[in-house]
This record gives sequence, C-alpha cells and structure tokens, in this order.
Amino acid sequence: MKKTNSQRRKIIENKIDDALSQGFISIIFMLLLASVVVIIIATLCYLVIDFTTDINIAKSLWTAFSFVLNPEPPRYDDLHETIPYLLVTVVVILLGLFLTSALIGIITTALTSRFESLKRGFSPVLEQNHIVIIGFQDNVATFLNEFTLAHEKGEEISILFIDRNLSRADMERTIATILGVSIRKTRKVGNCKVLCRSANTRDIDELQRCAVENSRAVIINEYEDELILKTLLAVTSLLRKTKPNASIDDIPTIVCTFRENEFARAATHVGFEKNIRILFLL
Repeated sequence: MKKTNSQRRKIIENKIDDALSQGFISIIFMLLLASVVVIIIATLCYLVIDFTTDINIAKSLWTAFSFVLNPEPPRYDDLHETIPYLLVTVVVILLGLFLTSALIGIITTALTSRFESLKRGFSPVLEQNHIVIIGFQDNVATFLNEFTLAHEKGEEISILFIDRNLSRADMERTIATILGVSIRKTRKVGNCKVLCRSANTRDIDELQRCAVENSRAVIINEYEDELILKTLLAVTSLLRKTKPNASIDDIPTIVCTFRENEFARAATHVGFEKNIRILFLL
C-alpha cells in the first residue's frame, strides 16, 4: 500500500522523536550529522557555481565549513561574487546560525541540569563501609557529636545523610548553622567525612544510588512509625536484590526506632532479623 505524504511525515516525526528521546549524546550527534550534511551540500553548491573556473575542492569545503560553524555575514571581499554564490552563502549562514545556536543551547541546558543535579544531591555515592542515616531530622547535631567523639582517635568514617524532602544544599546549610562554620567545612567534621544526598527513601533504585547495600550500618531516622516501616521494607528489599547469598557479617546493621508495638512486631517479619536492631521511644 502506497504511503501518503501525511503518513511519511508522521513516520519521520516519530523517528526524530525517538532519536531525541535517547538523551543528550543522541541530540549532539544529530546536530553534528546535520552540520556535516549542510557542509557537504554547500561544498557541492560552491563547486557547481565555480565550475567555469578552476575547481578548488579544498577552498569550497573550507568556505562551507567556515560559514556553518562560524555564521557571519559575507565579508566585504565576497560582495563582488556572483548572485548564486551570495544566495548559497546566505542560506548556509542561516542554517549554520540555527545549528550552532541549537548546539550551544543544548550544551548549556545539559550543564545547567548537571549542576542542579549535583546541587540537589542526585550524584551516586561511591563510599564503602559507611554509616547511612535515612531522614534528616532535628537530632542531626546529636549524631554528629556522637560519631565525632566515637572516632576521634580511630579510623576515618563516612556518614551519609539521606532525605527525601531536602536537597543536598539545604542539608549542608543546616549542618553549617549547627556547627557555626562555612558550608565548605561541613564536609569534614573531626574524623568524620559528611555526605548529603536527596533521594526517595522508599525507592530501591534510589537507595542503591546511595550505596546503602555497601554500608556498615543503616539508621532509619524517621519520626512516624509507618514511614520507618516502609523505609525498612525498602532497605531489606534492596539487600535481597543485591546480596541474596550474603552472610550475616556482610549485611549492614539496621537500626530503627518505633513508638508503637504493632509496628515493631511487623518489623521483625521483614527478614534479616539478626541484623535489625529495634529501639523504642518513650
């Protein structure tokens, strides 16, 4: 069955959408490919225009390349050229202006997005054998003081704070206010390296991005029993996924606090009972 122009247009649009959805690298590749196509077509046009004179492929290629990647109005020396030459040059300049503007815009957007991602705390954690504290609450100062004193003369330890509502910048600002120091100095408190990340604490992939499964201990520092239990389920699900055959020593200790007995009893049936420490708050 012969395809109509409308169907062909929809097919092309779908293919373009698929290519654009592949991400930043795919878009850059498409723009570079489009630039190469424009340069080749413009070179052929210049060769046809100069066909009556000595054919200079290198000169035509360089002219097309210059106008595409550095779009600027024709130079004064070019105004004596023929009308076809000037028309081709104007078209190439306009196409080059579009391609370079799109390229600069995409690169700027990607860099801005990456900067915001780092600022929010979405970058992966590469730490091993660290302490994970899920939930950035008012007792942050207590945790920092206790860990600082406990490792004052021992080995350096990394402490990772994870919160689903606060960004990395918010947490670091709070720590800086508590300690009375600049934000830059919050990343090393005594013998403790302090990290902050923003993540959905009930999402397994988000917890894996924070290397929770590679930690020494996980402290669930939420205030509501229901949230504590949901977070505990997410952590144990991650451990089942990443360490299905691990021994008890290879599983991090999980500490959680409850106020009501029913939630505490439920926590004893999520698995890894020998690694879970349940505390009660009065």
